[in-house]
Amino acid sequence: MISRSGPHLSRRRRVQAAAGMLALALVTPVFGQGDQGSSGLEVALSTTKPTYQAGEPIAISVRVTNRSSAAVRLQFTTSQRYDFTIRDASGTPVWRWSDGQTFLQVVGVETLGPARPSLTYEAEYGGHLAPGRYSLDGTVVARNRALSATLVVQVQ
Repeated sequence: MISRSGPHLSRRRRVQAAAGMLALALVTPVFGQGDQGSSGLEVALSTTKPTYQAGEPIAISVRVTNRSSAAVRLQFTTSQRYDFTIRDASGTPVWRWSDGQTFLQVVGVETLGPARPSLTYEAEYGGHLAPGRYSLDGTVVARNRALSATLVVQVQ
């Protein structure tokens, strides 16, 4: 399931997302390059649990939140707003959400401010991963900000 958060999400998905956000070991706030820290933006990446069985779907969520009172504009060069990557223990990408997808070649803007302080993007990996540790990267692909976070999950 790929969607934005909001009232259209099922109660189950909202509870799962909240559970993932509450598990502090799973949420990695990242303040990166440029003026990301001074702009008050925080990026959190989460999954519903730290360990998965081989072949079990992995729900991934990246959330960017504006912690300041000033509006922040995120600029995009295409209709793509986010991406997720799963890397094996050697750092080799084994899955990238955007692979094989087509995005409109249009400029876009998302504004985070008092009326809309955060954006959440979700995807689900449904392939089969061999047992081991995997690094998950979540990125909001704004042209004017470096917005990403990483966490590690175990597959048994």
